[in-house]
Formats: sequence, structure tokens, C-alpha cells
Amino acid sequence: MIHRIHNFFYILLFGLCFISSIMPEEETQVHIRLYNKTIYFLDSPILIRIDINNDSSRPYPFKLADKKIFNIIMKTYTENNQELPVSRDFIIQRSAQHIYFREVLLEPGETISFTEELRKYISITSPGIYTVQVSFFPELYQSSKNLLISNTLQIVIRPGNTEIGPVKQGNDLRRIQTLNKEEFSPDQVVSYMIHARQNNDWDRFFLYIDLESFLKGHITFWRQYQWSSEEKRISILDTFKKKLQSGNIDTNIIMIPSSFRVLKTDFGPRDGQVLVEEIFDYQQYQEIKHYTYYLRRRDYWYISGYNVANIGSRKKP
Repeated sequence: MIHRIHNFFYILLFGLCFISSIMPEEETQVHIRLYNKTIYFLDSPILIRIDINNDSSRPYPFKLADKKIFNIIMKTYTENNQELPVSRDFIIQRSAQHIYFREVLLEPGETISFTEELRKYISITSPGIYTVQVSFFPELYQSSKNLLISNTLQIVIRPGNTEIGPVKQGNDLRRIQTLNKEEFSPDQVVSYMIHARQNNDWDRFFLYIDLESFLKGHITFWRQYQWSSEEKRISILDTFKKKLQSGNIDTNIIMIPSSFRVLKTDFGPRDGQVLVEEIFDYQQYQEIKHYTYYLRRRDYWYISGYNVANIGSRKKP
């Protein structure tokens, strides 16, 4: 009997070791996105937000140069898959004799971010649809050891320049971006959003809402969004936001509580969760709901989703 138990535990231990060996561990990743969701012309600055995410279980050491041009290259391709040449500025800066950098140790779950202007790296002289991909050199550009490759990003550059006049498409999204964000904690972000809704201030209501994450819950919108150019994505997000605002979708998020209180807040380096009790007034009674808001940290905390539970009702005091 004891012999059988020992055999069982040996088999179990072997199985666990086998499973752990075949399950790939998440590693450090590079993610890029447009810093401004706007429509670009030939003279527009194109800012690329670059996030280094440590999704592994180990600290990630690397060298971060004062001038990020020594850490990254931005490969850019036309619709015909032709690679654009590097800019003159890129060649001049890369010829520097001295590179100033600091040693960084990125802990598990942490992210470090910076923003770079695409034209500093690439010469773009014609309108068109371009695909951008970033390579990150953790040991600086002289060494390709442990090179990290980002996702790809599609950018539409229109003919003309920004002096032609204002562009209507995406104006609502750009107006939201002009509001000043603050370094709020997850519970402060949620409280800010609810207060904005109570005051019918839609711009501030959407300021800390991650529309792309909400979009994933609506398959028709999401499929269309995934296969669209950056310019078309702006239009889809704008349409989705208006439908959200009008109550055609996700009606629970726009309901106006007469009062609320934060019951619990949990968060780590990149993810957070806030439980809120919200009271809704009707003619003769009040309805009590518990909202759980899910948040994701990029440069700031953003609400990426929620669920709601009906707790009950009571007579109005």
C-alpha cells in the first residue's frame, strides 16, 4: 500500500514537472501605439508610445539610454512592403561617440514607457498607409542579444497639411485628450467617473474609460475595429462612444446614482479592481447595486470593464 502511494506521488510530481516544462512562461514584451488618436498629414508630428512590459516572473535587467535612439529602431513599410529609409537625424545621432545610459531593473508586473517621434527615425515624404514595428535592444543597439520585437501599428498619412483646416472626424476623442489627467488611484478614477456622470459632464466621464477594452465586449464593433486602418478606428471609437452615451449599449455604465460609496479597492502594479455600492432613486423606492470596476494601468489608471450585481431594493427614506 505504501509502495503504491509512493508511486502515485512520483507520477504526480513527474506530471507537474512535465506540465510546467511545456507551458511557456510569459516574457517581457514591447507594445507600441499611437500617442494621439488623430488624423495625420504630411507635416503632422507622429508620436509613438512605447511600453516595455515585464510579464514574466523574474526581474528584467536592461540598459536604457538617455536618447532612446540607441535602444530602438522603427522599421516602417509601405503597402507594397517596401521599407522606408532612415532619416538624416537618425544617422547623425547614431554617429555619436558617447552613449549615456542607466541600468534598469524592471520587476515582474511593472511597465516602463516613453514616447518617440516617428520622423526622428524614418524619412516619410509621401502620403499613404504605413506599417510600423519597433525593435528594442536591451543591451543598446550595438548588441542584438535578447532583442525584443513589438506588435505592428498601421498609420494613415493623408496628403496636404494641418493648416488646411480642422478635421471633423474624431474631434470628440481629441477634445477628451485635451483635458488634464491626474495621477489618481483606482478608487479615485472610479469616483471621478461617477461624479462626472452625476453632473452630465460627458467629456470627463470618458476621460479615464478605455474605450478599446469596452469595444471588445461587442463583437460586431470589435471585428470591424480589428481589420480597420488607424483613421477608420478613430471613427469606430467615436461611433461606439456616442452609442454608449445615448444608452443604446451598456446601459448600466451610464445610469446616474443618487449616491455611492467605495466598499473595497485592490490593485497591483498594472491591474486594479474597485467595488462600489451605488444607490438609484425611483419614485417610491431605492435600488441598491454593487458595481465591480476593473482597471488597467498604462500612463494612468483606466477603467477597462465592469460588472454589476443587484443587491435589492428598499423604501425611500
